[in-house]
Amino acid sequence: MSYISPEKVREVQEVTNIVDFIGQYVQLKQAGSHDFLGLCPFHNEKTPSFHVNDEKKVFHCFGCGKSGNVFQFAQYYNHLSFVDAVQEVGEFSHVDLPINATPKQKVDDKQQRKQQQVLLMHHQATQLYQHILWNTVQGEQALDYLHQRGMTDEDIRTFEIGFVPPRTDKPMLATLFKEEFSTEFFEDSGLFYQTKQGQWKDRFYNRIMFPLKDAYGKTIAFSGRIMQQEDDQPKYLNSPETCIFNKRELLYNLDLAKNEIRQRGNVILYEGYMDVIASWRAGIKNGIASMGTSLTDEQIQKIKAITDHVIICYDGDLAGQKATQRALSLFKDQDRNIEKLSVILLPDEQDPDEYINKQGCQSFINYVQNQQWTPMQFMMHYLRLNKNLTNQQDQLRYIEQVLQCLSAEQSYTTINLYLKQLADEFHLDLTALNQQLVVFKNNYQAKHMTVQQTVRAVDEQQNDVTLNSDTLQQKAQQMLLHRAINEKDVRDYLTQCDFVFPDEPYNTLYLLVLSYWKLHGQFREDLFYNELQTEAQRIIAGKVLNMHFEHLSTAKEIEDYLRCIQRQQQKDIINKKRQELKMAAQTGNQILAKTLAQELNMILKQGGTTRDR
Repeated sequence: MSYISPEKVREVQEVTNIVDFIGQYVQLKQAGSHDFLGLCPFHNEKTPSFHVNDEKKVFHCFGCGKSGNVFQFAQYYNHLSFVDAVQEVGEFSHVDLPINATPKQKVDDKQQRKQQQVLLMHHQATQLYQHILWNTVQGEQALDYLHQRGMTDEDIRTFEIGFVPPRTDKPMLATLFKEEFSTEFFEDSGLFYQTKQGQWKDRFYNRIMFPLKDAYGKTIAFSGRIMQQEDDQPKYLNSPETCIFNKRELLYNLDLAKNEIRQRGNVILYEGYMDVIASWRAGIKNGIASMGTSLTDEQIQKIKAITDHVIICYDGDLAGQKATQRALSLFKDQDRNIEKLSVILLPDEQDPDEYINKQGCQSFINYVQNQQWTPMQFMMHYLRLNKNLTNQQDQLRYIEQVLQCLSAEQSYTTINLYLKQLADEFHLDLTALNQQLVVFKNNYQAKHMTVQQTVRAVDEQQNDVTLNSDTLQQKAQQMLLHRAINEKDVRDYLTQCDFVFPDEPYNTLYLLVLSYWKLHGQFREDLFYNELQTEAQRIIAGKVLNMHFEHLSTAKEIEDYLRCIQRQQQKDIINKKRQELKMAAQTGNQILAKTLAQELNMILKQGGTTRDR
């Protein structure tokens, strides 16, 4: 198992600006001298509750409770082990990390081992496919095809495109990997399938291979385009979903485009990877693609974490326009926090790849810059399709549909602009159109208010799970623990009276705090998070560390916490004894019932005795 020394871990932590790292994936706005605020990438929310502090080098979401330092963010965001997260952050901060193979950091989790094995398989497969494309006779035809499609050698290397040869009796990849990887994870990888005879076969053959990568640039799947069409084979074959690949979340080229997106302040959304590659060649490097599948909520969540300006540039044919209309609808629904939406509709039903190959790179750049439509412009064009606007029935249907679209608009300027266009085109009275729009607006608000209220209630319910479900005793433990972390007098007092937190998670955190103080002589939140092994511990630590008190504690305050904790303990004991007494009476065990009654009576007489401070 890989191991990185604590010294190297700390070095990476010291040199990394947590705001810069997290800012690759979350739009952060400064909300104080050291505090930055954004929408949490780990749960759906409309009001930002995700805080990053560049001085403390930590993040905390007051909604879902996730907390930690830069390594924990990388772990959560991309489902990484701690060592892999340190590597990711180290690469970002250009820290050279010697990694040792040693059992010092054992990971027994089979799921994590599987993910690591499958990631490594995909990495090696990517390298092998590239080698075959560039260095073998079998790859020459595929390389010629890519050149004919307009790709340069630089494009092919940038996107790590490769080739897998035609099928043979002896599967290439399965044969090579059997010597290095456990076959127990072959099926989980999506790279192989097993025959009824138990033989492992390569899933991909005779295909140009396009690696599909996560936001960190790791290959997690492939899309293969067949070289010679076979009757029983699809033209394009994508990896199945695996432990590392969820097609609903994947955005092609996000790893390379994210910095450009942040710099430009917008993203261009394409339908497929050929469009992304072609536009990259044209010099437009803020493009991503949803891989030919319908846009998903998960993909929108990732997009809005990076930018609030989206330019949709799908294919110009009817299917592409339908996909554009659906994407606009998704972005506008449920308050997606996208401030600006634009549409580029290419002429002659072309897709971006075709347009660039026919018209040239500079022409495409000019078109992107000068031909951006508003969503309403596009919808007025789209709603005309398959209508004969010289026919009065089609006219009325078109006007009604435009008004329905306008009913969702918030900008009076936008509404007035397009109402005037309708009035001019069809020689209608503007006042009458306005009156009709009011009817549609009322219907829209009545329908969508219920949806918005439901979404808001769900969000609030999710937040309540973290923020408001704590009992009074738990809150007292949290506040006492916060004081113990920050005040030596409180730590000393609790140590002297051998205090034990009644809830095991709080007591574990307390013991870790004592150990940390004893070892380091000071407390740093970002370093302390490295001592925590579970998400539950980090969530509790986040609650405790993000409490704010204006003054140091008083003896009465600490006594109140202790009294509250003890009172709840006594209630728990009393309830337990009552249940035991009830059970003893029901089973006819008079001796045990008498003993329990005496114990219960003694506890009740003791009342609320507390320790003296």
